[in-house]
Amino acid sequence: MDGIKDDDLNRVYFYSMFPNMLISVHPEYVMYHTVWPVGIDKCRIFYSWLFSENVFRSKKHNTKDAIDFWDLTNKQDWHISELSQLGVRSRKYFPSPYSGQESLLAAFDEYYLSELKASA
Repeated sequence: MDGIKDDDLNRVYFYSMFPNMLISVHPEYVMYHTVWPVGIDKCRIFYSWLFSENVFRSKKHNTKDAIDFWDLTNKQDWHISELSQLGVRSRKYFPSPYSGQESLLAAFDEYYLSELKASA
């Protein structure tokens, strides 16, 4: 895609936009998710890809490969999240710190807690 510098050709950037959007910027496309609660224990997730016209015209990229890869990966992640929620609902559940790779979740928790304190 035009304007992407050499250093960024092998990187993916992840962003979260409060309250319900996740964005991942890849060299060839942008993927975004929105998460919508539909109950206290259920949500609906929508995800889409944005490809530039140049990527579609190029013989170098296969958009279906990216879509199929992330469709599978997302479904695996959601399954793990569902299993995690079963554990959280257990009486034996005890919260613990996030790993260093979960900085977005930790930042969300800190923001949410600060908003709760501010509204109290």
